[in-house]
Amino acid sequence: MPSTTLTPSQTAPIRPETPGDGLIIFRGLQANLVVSFYFAKRGFENVARIIKR
Repeated sequence: MPSTTLTPSQTAPIRPETPGDGLIIFRGLQANLVVSFYFAKRGFENVARIIKR
């Protein structure tokens, strides 16, 4: 009897990939990074201001 294990190339994708999915993910990541760096910058500025006193 033949083996029933499937290789990764034979398995179905979880959902079909639509054109632009990668771009949507990339833009979302970029937006999160911008906001994260903004708040980190503000935090560092506040700490520097407290230390400077």
